[in-house]
Amino acid sequence: MGKQSLYIIERQESEEKIFEKLSQTLLIRNESGTQRQGKYYDTFDWRLYQAGFYLQKEEKTLSLINRQTNKPLASIEWRSNRDPRFSDDLPASLLKKQLLPIMDVRALLPLFKCHINTQRKSILNIDEKIVCRISENTLTVNKSKKQITYFALEAIRGYRQNFIEAQKILDSLNLAKTSGDVPTLAMTLLDITPEDYSSKLHIALSPQLSSHEAFRKIALFLINVMRCNEQGIIKDIDTEFLHDFRVALRRTRSAMTQIKNVFSASIIDKYKKEFSLLAKKSNHLRDLDVYLLNKDEFFQRLPKTLRPGLDYFYNTLEIERKKEFEKFVLELKSASYHTLVKQWISFLNQSFAENERGKHYNLPVQELAKRRILKNYRKVVKQGIKMNSTTPDENYHAFRISCKKLRYLVEFFSSLFPPEALSPFLKSIKNLQTILGNYNDYSVEQEHLIDFVNSKQNCPNITAAAIGALVQDLHQRQQQIGENFSTAVDQFIKTSKAFEYYLI
Repeated sequence: MGKQSLYIIERQESEEKIFEKLSQTLLIRNESGTQRQGKYYDTFDWRLYQAGFYLQKEEKTLSLINRQTNKPLASIEWRSNRDPRFSDDLPASLLKKQLLPIMDVRALLPLFKCHINTQRKSILNIDEKIVCRISENTLTVNKSKKQITYFALEAIRGYRQNFIEAQKILDSLNLAKTSGDVPTLAMTLLDITPEDYSSKLHIALSPQLSSHEAFRKIALFLINVMRCNEQGIIKDIDTEFLHDFRVALRRTRSAMTQIKNVFSASIIDKYKKEFSLLAKKSNHLRDLDVYLLNKDEFFQRLPKTLRPGLDYFYNTLEIERKKEFEKFVLELKSASYHTLVKQWISFLNQSFAENERGKHYNLPVQELAKRRILKNYRKVVKQGIKMNSTTPDENYHAFRISCKKLRYLVEFFSSLFPPEALSPFLKSIKNLQTILGNYNDYSVEQEHLIDFVNSKQNCPNITAAAIGALVQDLHQRQQQIGENFSTAVDQFIKTSKAFEYYLI
């Protein structure tokens, strides 16, 4: 059998009547029936689906399936009864190589399990040669009563014309035709919408929308992202749940401070303080997550003789992480947190009295967006041209915060600007942020590592030596960034000129 083309038809009438009609024109012969089960996986944010794949476990085989061709790109034997979780857990293979850049640090989650009963029939030509096959399939999902029966017409290499003729006959029966595949049918049965979660800002704003309505749409989107990630944090599925939660929280705080004069300061200050306190409660947990995620990289930076010295360091961090995790889970489950969320949503949906409105309350959002972005952009440029290798770390930190505020503002209002001007600007500022982030991380990590050694009375000598070597390595990397930083700023300013035109 050559390349297969799948032709799926949902049942509209009894199978017997359909085959009876087909038999009037085509020569059909029964084949044996089969049963199979398949389990499908993806990350919480649909990374495999977005990349054009399904991950399927069928019997003892784990396969990465191309959604367009319905063919496996790579497969491995998977005899374990447990579900695959992280790409690093997989044995060295083409499958692991394909999954690693797509999944990164995200965990796989089971989507659904399919049970398919199939009865195949061959379609023959006048010489009684098989020219294509048609199968009747009953799909049941997750041991539920939800099922669907469909027909699949499969082409055989060298008989393309026969396949086309069979398609025409099936079309003439006025059956409900779908271009979907088995996973798509399963998700339809379960009311699952692929890509129903994304932490990226996709907020459509019209230029004349009032600023308070724009703020409301932005803030409601962000609080929904936070709520979507709560259970993933509590269950400790992977570290990206906390990361997405914190980014949405940080953006919320940025919106309250950067989308200015929409509400009176007196009614927004309460939420600024409470969200700031919530962010602080997760800071140390996130720092520990980052250290643990970078474990392999830190080991690789050291000579082999010093690597055992990091065992004590990471064992200590894992114990500390467990305590911080438990504390933050209690925070997410607390009445105070849930009250804050409910009050914030209620605040966003209420009508505001005249004395609660800021001077920009009814200002068209495009006017506000241009004013705020231009002011922040000019601040970033002014700060950036002063940066060099002798600039103190605190100035780099302040510049990093300015860049982050500018990027958030642009992302909030991205729908108001032409993509051809916006995309290069965002790419450029993200690149600048990455450089600044690395510089800041190297600085903070040096401080944390030194503090760790100084705070442990019984710190093993080999651990102190390993950390000393890491501090030296981090310092050199930080210096290298400082020496080349002015070039990155110049590139940002040059790239941003086209976007600046739309702000004036």
